[in-house]
Amino acid sequence: MSLRYRPEIDGLRSVAIVSVLIYHLKIDLGDYVLLRGGFLGVDVFFVISGYLIASIILSEHARTGRFSYATFYERRARRLLPALLCVLAASAAVGWVVLLPSGMVEFGQSALASIFFLSNVYWDLISQQYGAQSGLLQPLLHTWSLAVEEQFYLIFPTLFLAGLRWFPGRLLALSCAVVACGLVLAEILTRIDFSFSFYWLVSRVWEMMAGAALAQWAARGGPRPGGRLARALPGLGLALILGSILTIPVGFHHPGLATVGAVGGAVLIIGFAAPGEPVTRLLSSRPLVAIGLISYSLYLWHYPIYAFGRLLRPEVGPLDYAVWLALSFGLAVLSYRVVEQPFRDPGRVPLGRLVGVLGGGVAAIGIFAAAMLATDGMRARLPGLIALYGPNDFDNSALAERSWGPMGEMAAVHGMAAPGPRTPTPFEQHVAWFDPDSAARRVLVVGDSHSKDMFNVLRAAAQAGAPIQVARYALPLPELEARAPALWEAPNFRDAELVVLSYRFFEATIPRAEDLVGQIRARGKEVALFDNTVEFPEPRGETLFDLYLREAGALDGPDFNRRAWERRALDRVGPINDALHAMAARAGVKVYEKAGFMCDAEARTCDLVTPDGYKTLYDYGHYTLEGARHFGDRVAGLGWFAPAGASRAAGLSRRSAAARGAP
Repeated sequence: MSLRYRPEIDGLRSVAIVSVLIYHLKIDLGDYVLLRGGFLGVDVFFVISGYLIASIILSEHARTGRFSYATFYERRARRLLPALLCVLAASAAVGWVVLLPSGMVEFGQSALASIFFLSNVYWDLISQQYGAQSGLLQPLLHTWSLAVEEQFYLIFPTLFLAGLRWFPGRLLALSCAVVACGLVLAEILTRIDFSFSFYWLVSRVWEMMAGAALAQWAARGGPRPGGRLARALPGLGLALILGSILTIPVGFHHPGLATVGAVGGAVLIIGFAAPGEPVTRLLSSRPLVAIGLISYSLYLWHYPIYAFGRLLRPEVGPLDYAVWLALSFGLAVLSYRVVEQPFRDPGRVPLGRLVGVLGGGVAAIGIFAAAMLATDGMRARLPGLIALYGPNDFDNSALAERSWGPMGEMAAVHGMAAPGPRTPTPFEQHVAWFDPDSAARRVLVVGDSHSKDMFNVLRAAAQAGAPIQVARYALPLPELEARAPALWEAPNFRDAELVVLSYRFFEATIPRAEDLVGQIRARGKEVALFDNTVEFPEPRGETLFDLYLREAGALDGPDFNRRAWERRALDRVGPINDALHAMAARAGVKVYEKAGFMCDAEARTCDLVTPDGYKTLYDYGHYTLEGARHFGDRVAGLGWFAPAGASRAAGLSRRSAAARGAP
């Protein structure tokens, strides 16, 4: 078997990369995102990679009867690492100017994961964190696919060569069996855990094995149909790919059955493209081949450009898309000529120099990442923001993480993990938080991340003199049936005198909340509800506090609070809270209205800023620790949870009218 250059494969790369580039632009055409299945271009790349790697191994094995691992991995290093390090260095330089401290910490972590080809594992873990930043704003998210390919390269040659030695006559059949079983496994895993299936090699290996099986079939001189069928198959393959990228949405049986069109289409084109055939001529055309040749650099550059572009200009339009594409192509051409081509040529970059450059680059990225982790993103590099925000933290991700601190400190005393937003931790399930020697009323807050906020508020209220002590338990309403039994066994539930639900309620979750109320009451507990917090829009991805501060250039708390009153998201919160009150009336339970401590209907203000100048919210409606302390003082003054007859705020107050849509 001998390898020959096939320009139509570069043309196929062009189709794949252009579909990925357009898909990641997220061009919204009403109810349709342009090339909604463009992500399948990555799967086409996987097929091409499997075909070429298997072809290289088969060719060398046929010529020499052996295979050089050193040569193979040197080629992979020359192909992948120089351009990747170049993009990482450029992205770090831009990130130094653009990213907030938490963003720089995450960038450093993702850069380390990239150079060690563990990005797929890293991004799977990050994507499952509550409140994780949108993937569109993560400059290195796209490196997950490089990690998948490199992991395949690490295990495939050895297994493939073992098959050539021990099962030469059955290796093709075994490869086809791996493809079939891998497809079934991918479909099952996608239904069980989409994030795991999307990012991990186990659900992608069948795609690369499809290319490897095709290489074996071609090496054996497999039967090739003639006449019209031979001319039709590449066209069918292209139609399958284009049809898939035009119609299939992300998450729809992918990776799995929905991926078959793109994978099968790539197999048909690579396997049956022939000189003179229309699809071959199209894919071998000079423009498509030219794009295919720079496809790796294009893939590396486009995503950081898009991500930084969105961070700098959250409200994007056609001009932004054009600039991003122009930058992507321009840098890809430059990178291909200045980095990729020289480093692929051993005559221009000998092995010793290659090792030195790559070793130095990896060390530099490692040092940079370590510095970001050790200095919390090197906050001092942003003196302008430090001066503008004064005592406030300008990094909302850091504020969000800090808001979990009080419960985390309590858990650490017991040597346990901090509670989280979605599911209860052992600290919540097995440790009693209430002081048995205290006469203060024992209040258990059950819910999602908003129950964390109310834990912080009530804890501050207790410190301000409210006769309560408080515990918290995470319970996701969509998983009520499976998770509720553990709540009944928790010591904090057993000891609680009052259980209060605090969620970001939606129309679909109110019936589940009503069911939970009934189950709690059936166990002899008093129940109440916190309604949805007052919410505020986040124009251009900024909190109102951040927007107003940057517009004004100085902090003006009273003005910010007056302006916030007009920006309440009444269209979302009002109807949900009305439905929640109706449910509470049916169930015969009390509703405590969060607007009662957040807003003042008479003064027409909502507290974005505390009297001592601290921001109260780090997003649309979650409370900072400073905000929780401020709101806790308010709750202590309102007299919530006092003995019967003593409360001054059981019903609507002049403050809580804000949540009901008061003008």
